[in-house]
Amino acid sequence: MERRGIRSVKLAMLVSIVVLTAVLPQVAIADDSTPTVASVVIVDGGAVNNDLISVDVTTSFVGLLGTLQGNRSTTFINAADDYAKIGPFSGNDTGFVGAREEIEKILFTSVQQDPVVLFHALSEAHNIFGNTRAPRGSSVYLLSGSNSNADFTKLTEQLRPIVTKFGEKGWPVYGIALPKASESAVSFLTAIASMSGGRLHDLSTPEGFTKLTNSILNSRAVGSISEIGGGSLNESELLATSISVAPGTKETTLFFFKQDRHGSLSLSNPDGFEANTGDQSESYVLETPNAVIWKLVDPLPGNWRVDVRGIDGLLEGWSYSTNKYDVVLDSQDPLELDEPGVLISHIREGDKVAFVDDATIQVRITTPTGAMLVHEMNDDGVAGDAIASDGFHAVTLPSLATEGLHNLQLELSWPNFDHKISSQATFEVVAFPRIEVQMQDIRDLASGVRTHIATAFVHVRGETFPIDTSQFVVEMASPEEAMGTLEVEPKRLFGKGPASEYQVFFTPKDAAFHTLTFRLSMTYAGRNYIHSTNSLIVPSFTPPSVVEIADKPTKIAETVQVPGPIPAASVVAAAPTTPIQMAPLSASTTGESSIPQILLTIAGVALVIVLATGAFLLTRQEPYGYLYNDRDEPLVNFSKLPRNPLIAFLYRGSVRGKELGIQGLEGIVFHFSRDRVRVTKVNGDGPTVRMNNEPLIDETVVEDKSWIGSGGKLYSFIMSPPSAIATTGGD
Repeated sequence: MERRGIRSVKLAMLVSIVVLTAVLPQVAIADDSTPTVASVVIVDGGAVNNDLISVDVTTSFVGLLGTLQGNRSTTFINAADDYAKIGPFSGNDTGFVGAREEIEKILFTSVQQDPVVLFHALSEAHNIFGNTRAPRGSSVYLLSGSNSNADFTKLTEQLRPIVTKFGEKGWPVYGIALPKASESAVSFLTAIASMSGGRLHDLSTPEGFTKLTNSILNSRAVGSISEIGGGSLNESELLATSISVAPGTKETTLFFFKQDRHGSLSLSNPDGFEANTGDQSESYVLETPNAVIWKLVDPLPGNWRVDVRGIDGLLEGWSYSTNKYDVVLDSQDPLELDEPGVLISHIREGDKVAFVDDATIQVRITTPTGAMLVHEMNDDGVAGDAIASDGFHAVTLPSLATEGLHNLQLELSWPNFDHKISSQATFEVVAFPRIEVQMQDIRDLASGVRTHIATAFVHVRGETFPIDTSQFVVEMASPEEAMGTLEVEPKRLFGKGPASEYQVFFTPKDAAFHTLTFRLSMTYAGRNYIHSTNSLIVPSFTPPSVVEIADKPTKIAETVQVPGPIPAASVVAAAPTTPIQMAPLSASTTGESSIPQILLTIAGVALVIVLATGAFLLTRQEPYGYLYNDRDEPLVNFSKLPRNPLIAFLYRGSVRGKELGIQGLEGIVFHFSRDRVRVTKVNGDGPTVRMNNEPLIDETVVEDKSWIGSGGKLYSFIMSPPSAIATTGGD
């Protein structure tokens, strides 16, 4: 402890000295240590004036400040005629208890005749910060109340120069109003705090200690306290309250603020044993007249109990915990507007993925319009989660219809504990490029004829979006024997530059049905992006013609009438590639009857072939069953699936995934028979498909309620729908 007398000097000289001290270069101690944030507590000795309540509140304030600020260096200055300075000390020092006891003794003998002593105390605080090179954020706490010797209006102007200097250097001065503080004292403390960027705290009630605690915790960006309980009590009441401590808690601090020094509190762990205050590695207790603070290190998870006895007046209980777990958002890429998307997160312990039993993760999303969406994430290998029990939790979000930045809160909680851990993050929803296809009239598409069949436009929400031609892919699937020539002509902006409009030409080789698909493959908004259109059916036919036998003009050829359009197979049968050698016809009866006989034979064989083919096609099993999403919403009724009549006839017993219009299932085919349904994979680069969480390699049988997963989405195949769906048709 350092004591010195205050000599009577003129205030003008003091102001000059302080201003010079503030502006002249100061010689700092040359060392390699990093400056640390510091605090100075200045008490107006005339306001305390041996008042028990004020002494109790001041002592409680110093104890609370030291506990909350931990290792921060704190210096105590008693601004009284018998000037005293104690410190520096910190809440984690072994001598902290002794420092508080010494402060309490000084306060009981504190007397102030001349309020100008506050000026000297602030000057000393300025020197302390300057000599230690205190960084911005270091702060002064000025405690005052009712002081009959002070003209607070005049004192405000006297202290303005030096208080302003504190504010300029980022050292705020906080005003602390003691119990029974006069209105002029409160106005004085408010003005001083405002000059320097600080604020006023009123400690006349337990609520003031609560607000102060929250303010200090928030300034350190370590969160805020949670209410335990309390209220107005009398000495005969017993209050018992419990505090839930979650798994993974590194430290829990319990704050109890009471109106006076009377009463006692005791703490028991979940096993019913009283907390051991002697073991500093497990628990630590600070008891002051107005505050009781427990700090629990690596506490036992469960419900801790606090018993309160003999308190007459207000009591407030609060808790603050730090946990070794943290929940982190892994998804960094923007999500696509109006399309389902997947968010992924994990629980982190240090720099490792933590596996936590009986914990859940909820994601709360606030859209730019203010709408709140709440979803639960899972690590079960479903609903967007790729691998079960790998520590990464996922959720498939429905299509988001609002473009822009979305705020997100990840909330880790335990159903059996009243405790939650939250973290904040954001993600962006943007419109991605899409393809719009305008098909031409292709009803008369003829084999061997180059025809403009479609025009494709690349756009972002209706705005043209030119891309490099290497990023635009057009694919056509045709029967091997009927493959034609596909040509794509970009409408470029310049030279070999990008294009947003593409014309597609097709020259069929033979009569067949062709499947046309358009795809974008590019990097957009920082992520790899692939977009495919639904498949389009392009039919081609052999044009109508009259069958002629080359180089053999005979009477028979001249009289053959070709009745209208003939399928390609019929043309081949009627016009063989080897010219028919025909002899002159005689007028005999035998010759005249042989021609109808041949025609009848050919017609009979053709009729048999047609009837056999029709019987085969008509007797195949029609599609059946239903496809549901992971919210049990019906998506597809296979028996009522709208299909092209010709496709439905030719492929009666099977349905290609492309016909369903569901993204991710384009690369599979459903095959229906009376006793089972098979799914086969089509060769290609389509999305990976999983059946019952197993990759689909070639072919598998689909059982009732089998799961089908692709692209972060999950579907179920059901043979028979629920009765409510069945009665409505299930479309």
